[in-house]
Amino acid sequence: MTQIARKAGITGEGLDKALSGSGNPSFSIIVEVAQALGVRVSFQGLDEGRGGRF
Repeated sequence: MTQIARKAGITGEGLDKALSGSGNPSFSIIVEVAQALGVRVSFQGLDEGRGGRF
C-alpha cells in the first residue's frame, strides 16, 4: 500500500482514509491510484453493445 500511495502522490494514511468504508475519494485520487496500479479508468456507454443507441 505504501508503494501505491507513493506512486499516486499521496501519503499512506491518505490512501487508507480514501479507501476506507467511510472514505470519499475525489475522482483524481481514484485515477492516480489506478495509474499507480497500472490500470486505466474509462467510461463506456451502457448501450454500447446494442448498436450505440442511447
